[in-house]
Amino acid sequence: MKKLKKIFAIAAAALIMAAMLTACGKSPAEKPAGDYSPEEYEQKDNEADDQGEAAEEAEDTEEPEETEEPEETEEPQESGKIGDEAAELRNDGDNVEFKPDSSGGVSSYEVLKESYSDLVDLYNSVDDLYHEDRVPQNDDVEKILENSREQIERIGEMDEKSVQEDADKVELLKIMSDITVVLQDTINTIQTLVEETTITDEDLKILNDDYDVMVNTYNALAEYFNQPAVVMTEGQRNEMNRASNMIDAIDARLEQKIETRDELTDRINEIMDTINVLDGIWNNI
Repeated sequence: MKKLKKIFAIAAAALIMAAMLTACGKSPAEKPAGDYSPEEYEQKDNEADDQGEAAEEAEDTEEPEETEEPEETEEPQESGKIGDEAAELRNDGDNVEFKPDSSGGVSSYEVLKESYSDLVDLYNSVDDLYHEDRVPQNDDVEKILENSREQIERIGEMDEKSVQEDADKVELLKIMSDITVVLQDTINTIQTLVEETTITDEDLKILNDDYDVMVNTYNALAEYFNQPAVVMTEGQRNEMNRASNMIDAIDARLEQKIETRDELTDRINEIMDTINVLDGIWNNI
């Protein structure tokens, strides 16, 4: 095979040389075979060998293939969950709106998917908000969340084939819009529950002030009746014992943390009842 390549290389070299001579206005002079000397035969043979090897190297040399630069890959975006702050922002007017296109229909199934994704995020944020420690348990809120979750899960089981008609798509968007309104109203309900149950520093100050009045009133009465010149009646003694027992019960309850405003109101009312008993004793002295 190498020998054939060498022959072709020699022929190619001869053609190239002939073409060059022709371009110069000359044609190669033919020389009879017998006119070459042995040295000329050897020189021609060496030249043919060199040209053949050069042509062979040219054939064997391949141009390097272009390497494709690797495509840049986008880094995955972090996914996040709508938290309580976002839920409150929605409540401040950033409501989700579901609109059909200008023809009265829904342009694509993607509209439904995006709306469903928004609805799921809203539900999760409301559910997280309700389960915060500061929010008291409420049967109505729990029922709303349960019903909303069931409806959302049923919607999630639907596929594109089940809502091919524009009327079906619009109806489904209407259902999701209604659930959205209910959930946003539930945010308002939860916030009201928190406001109604949150105990402020001012509330605690009122409790402490009333407690001090109760204790000081009892101590003043006890000091009065301990005077040698004062004779306590049986009715007064019973009322003082009654007030003392009421104070002991209040102290026992105040050792526990007050969690809600209802509990705070109960403690204040108990203190005021005791003060009324003590005032009754003062009035009968």
